[in-house]
Order: sequence, then structure tokens, then C-alpha cells
Amino acid sequence: MNNSLIIRMIAAILIFSSLSGAGAAFAQDSDEFLPPDKANAIIDDDSAATSPADNVRTRPFFTKNLKWALIAIAASIAAGFCLRSKRTRSMRIVFLLASLIVLGFYNGACPCPILSVMQTVRMAVGEAVNWKNLVYFVGLIPVTYIFGKVWCGWVCHMGALQEFIFLPSRFNLFRSARAQKVMRITRYILLVALIVWVAITKSPKWCVYDPFRTAFRLSSITPVGWYLLGLLLISSLFIYRPFCRAVCPIGLMLGWVTKIPGASVIGLGRKCPKCMSCVKSCRIDAIIAHDKTYSVDNQECIACGECIDTCRIGGMRLLRKSKTHPSSFSCDDHPCMLDK
Repeated sequence: MNNSLIIRMIAAILIFSSLSGAGAAFAQDSDEFLPPDKANAIIDDDSAATSPADNVRTRPFFTKNLKWALIAIAASIAAGFCLRSKRTRSMRIVFLLASLIVLGFYNGACPCPILSVMQTVRMAVGEAVNWKNLVYFVGLIPVTYIFGKVWCGWVCHMGALQEFIFLPSRFNLFRSARAQKVMRITRYILLVALIVWVAITKSPKWCVYDPFRTAFRLSSITPVGWYLLGLLLISSLFIYRPFCRAVCPIGLMLGWVTKIPGASVIGLGRKCPKCMSCVKSCRIDAIIAHDKTYSVDNQECIACGECIDTCRIGGMRLLRKSKTHPSSFSCDDHPCMLDK
């Protein structure tokens, strides 16, 4: 590890720390994280404020969960700017390491972004939800539209854990176009199951089973958390980001944002010689080879920037979705490849 990388790692951790310090004034001592048995309470802790006569201090407007959600969103915006420069794209590994340390081990995977998704689902099915519980997920939607899925590829502590565990090997498991289709279908099925579960139970209990919470805190409320953690660790050794590709509802729904006109997408900026270097660089398999050509699906892209750096002619670029630069395309059918 060279000195420049060490300096970048320290800088990223300091950035997370400074963002944390910037919000410290808003989080009072009374605003601690909820204990595990209350982490999924339907009633937000801010609604329990009492009068001064009861000698109980009213909870502040900026709770710790809200503060850390805003920090994660701010880090995603910073990552979005870093993605757009060749000099700063190498900072991705630093962002991931800082996320693993700060959002993962230091914070114990709390607040949980998937819990924010579940709270959003609760609101969609007519349940009363405090708006602060929605900020983490809903706030990532405009960030994704402007910068791409940088939260998934740069900031998410869940993705970071899987990425550092992954051991590139001779086993090319689940990398075909058919495998990508099956895993996407699996995510849709699980998303529907999640919506039904939340609608029936009226309570988001993801933290009870969350393998990432178990990994970062080394504790689980139920044995299921340990079983899921074991499955996660084993699969992550041989498959690049298996949870992201086959389970995560956040990545699936943020992927829909790339379908909106004007959204940030990876596309071709010039005629491609089809050297296939971009295919080899894409570990998340958003770029799939088909004989002597390839296809790109921005819905699966995590904005890591590897394909941009490996493209010898600078053809792979960050663009805005339009008819000229679609979200999903086959190389041969891309407008810049067609003879005029």
C-alpha cells in the first residue's frame, strides 16, 4: 500500500468524522440509538415528547438517525463528484473503507437504509410514518438521478463488507446474462414479499434478522441473523456482492431511477471498437458479453467507474439518459455505432 493511498484513506475517514461533528450540535445526549428490542418500533421516538412539567426534555429536531442519514447522503454527493474526475475515481476504495469503519463498525449498521425502505412501504400502504424515517431512502433518489448509483458503489456499508470479503478466483459464478435475469427476478419476488410482509405485520422488523447488523455488532436477536450472516459470508467469497444482486430492495428501486429521462447513466460517447475491456472490468455484470458484442444495463450499474477507466478510447462516459443515450442498450444498436 503506497503512501498516497494511506493519505486518501485518512482523508476519507476525516471527511466522515467531520460530517459527523457537523451534526453533533443537533444530537443531544438524550437522543441515543434505540435499544435492539425497540429498534423497529412503529412509533417514532420523536413523537413521545412530553411537557416540561414532566421533567423530561423534549427530543431535538435532529435525531442521531436523521443526522447519520444526512451524512450518508452527503457522502454520496461527494462520491458523485469524485466519480466524475479521473484523478478522484481512485478514492472509491477509500470511501468504501471509511463506510465500513464509520457506518458499519462504529455505528453498528444503524440507521438501517433497508429499514428506511420498509418505512417508505409502510407509508405507501397507508400507515402513519414519521418523515425522518423516510429521509435515508427517499433522499437517495435525487442523488441517484443526478450522480448515478454512487451510494451503492461508493458509500453503502453493506456493499463495502461484501466487496472486501470477495476473493476473485477462477470461479465465475452467476455472471451470465441468464444469471443476471434470474437474480433480478429474485429481487422482484423478494420486494413483493417485503411489501406483503410489511402490509400484514404493520411493523418493519428487518433489524431482527439483518445479517449486516449481526456482522458489525457481533450479536443477533435471533439465531436467524447468524444463519443469514453465514450464508452472506460464504456467498460473498465466491460471488461479487451477492446480496446487492439477488436481494437488496434499495439497489433495485434506485435502479429504476436510471430509466427517468435526464438521469445519470453510463453510455457510449463515441464509436466503440468492441475490445471488451469494459466487460472484463464490470464485476457487478451490468455489462454483459454476447459473442463479439455486449450490452449495458444501467439499472444494475453501481457507478464504480471501472469501465470508464479501462476504456482505451474514452468511449465509456457519464451521460444523461436520452434517446441518444438510453439506460439499457446493446453495443451494436447504440446510435453512435450506427452508420449515418
